[in-house]
Amino acid sequence: MNKLIQLALFFTLILTGCSNSSTSSESKVETVKTTAAFPQKGLEKELQKLKPVSLDMKFESPLATELGKRKAKEEAEKQRQIAAEKKLEKEREAKRKKQQEEKAERQRLAEQQAAENQRLAEAKRQAELERQRQAAIQKEQKANAEKKRQSQAQRQQTEAPSSNSKNPPSPSSQTDKTIQQPASELPDDDGYGYEERKKWHDDQVEWGIKQGYIDPEDAP
Repeated sequence: MNKLIQLALFFTLILTGCSNSSTSSESKVETVKTTAAFPQKGLEKELQKLKPVSLDMKFESPLATELGKRKAKEEAEKQRQIAAEKKLEKEREAKRKKQQEEKAERQRLAEQQAAENQRLAEAKRQAELERQRQAAIQKEQKANAEKKRQSQAQRQQTEAPSSNSKNPPSPSSQTDKTIQQPASELPDDDGYGYEERKKWHDDQVEWGIKQGYIDPEDAP
């Protein structure tokens, strides 16, 4: 395109020179005509080689080109920032999702631990109830055995006088029976001190408990 403009300007200058040289010599006119004829033919050949160009074509100035480059650079930076924000938001979303999953897992483990603790507490409570039930059964069995033993001892004591009335005991057996009877109270002052009499009384009570004549709860 620049070459075409140069040829056009050159052709214009030649024509202008020809019009201004009317007062020149004849030899000069011939030289100018010959020179003008040559560029005209060359210009036609160049015009035939060139492709048709639209007359609406606009030429951008260097300033417009620079502004275009700057605008393109700003647009690229804007797109880069948008992509970076999208990437950051995606990472934040993944982090939030991971935190939610970890929270749900911790809650599940806490509920599982609470259920296990409740199960252990219930098992412990049932074991304690069973222990108390067994203890109550043993206590009741022991009480029933004690009542049965006391009943038998009382029946034997009741039956003893009738048999003794039929067969009076000898003085030695009477003495042994007297010795074996437990003492419920301290004996009268027989010359011993209080400590000796108390010890004798405690021994008698202990013997009576062992023999079943005295209930431990009613022991004096």
